[in-house]
Amino acid sequence: ASELFINYLSKIRKSNDEKSKTILILDSDRQSIYTNKNEGKFMHLQKKYLESYAISKGFIVKDTYRDFKTFYKETGDKLDFK
Repeated sequence: ASELFINYLSKIRKSNDEKSKTILILDSDRQSIYTNKNEGKFMHLQKKYLESYAISKGFIVKDTYRDFKTFYKETGDKLDFK
């Protein structure tokens, strides 16, 4: 599924300039942050695969995990919508 998505995106964002202006945001498992556990192995591996494949095709990728974890550790505020 990751390859299908990135390959489709590559068809509509063809030039290197367009790809470099396309940022993919990878969301985080917030419960793992709040309970101070690592993301599940499968989720972690899938995100890393998607990230590396997207970067290899010229896209920008931002994984929110470290930023969210740091924010929660420093403030105690949860990043959930209610």
